[in-house]
Amino acid sequence: MSSIPKTSELGFWEVLNPPIYLVSLLPGLVVIQWNHYRFGWGLLLGVIGVILLQHGINVFNDLVDGQRGADSEKRESWLLYQQKPERVRLHGGVTLVMGFVAGVVGLWITETLWIFPLVGLMTLLGVSYNLGPKPISYGKLGEWVTGICYGPGVFIGYWVLSGRDILDWRVLAGSIGCGAIAVSCLLSHQPKQILTDAAVGKNSFAVRHGAQSTLRWARGTLILFFLCISLGAPNETNWIPLLTGLLLLSVAALWTPVKPKNQLIFGLAGATWGFLC
Repeated sequence: MSSIPKTSELGFWEVLNPPIYLVSLLPGLVVIQWNHYRFGWGLLLGVIGVILLQHGINVFNDLVDGQRGADSEKRESWLLYQQKPERVRLHGGVTLVMGFVAGVVGLWITETLWIFPLVGLMTLLGVSYNLGPKPISYGKLGEWVTGICYGPGVFIGYWVLSGRDILDWRVLAGSIGCGAIAVSCLLSHQPKQILTDAAVGKNSFAVRHGAQSTLRWARGTLILFFLCISLGAPNETNWIPLLTGLLLLSVAALWTPVKPKNQLIFGLAGATWGFLC
């Protein structure tokens, strides 16, 4: 235990890593843009709920990885920050409950409780990502589950909370795009952890296919996000500057080092660029 940093050596914001929550925010920005910039309390509560759920899942991920010996090079861990596993469990559990309640309240005030089964299923799938003797995150389905939860799971929820008809082709484009940016973020941090992941039996994409292939897929899924958000743009959008900007972002993404924060910053730039067109 002497090698574990003291709580005082780790800053709260350093461990929290706020940019990572853009994964939960970006689908909301896309929905607002496609919805002609209108949003209400239901969508706001939905976004808050998903951010809290993501945080709770991240907390449990740090706990499981720390106990199994994975991500041993990771300093920004809630297990290192809070030191005691029981504190981490309480932290993660309370955050998950708060996120679930916020989402249900959002459904209630927008009279869209009919979508609750999807919300419940996605929440259960997200929580199970780190649970059990063989967590999903340690198998071949980890990347798929991430894409499903943050793609159709989150995007459809936001879309319904915004008051839009679920039978809209843009739901498909938004689901694929938002799932792609989440997978891009996940893949971008895997290459540096190949050795430690393989040592503890974590069968991530990078362990299975190698660093170079993982980096290519991280870039490709980011560009897929740009493509999807351009397909669903409102009819009033000025297409020439939109496509030009996304093309420039795609070129920049191919030359910029693949890192979680870089992928998310590019994603944020792509989503917000649509507001200007």
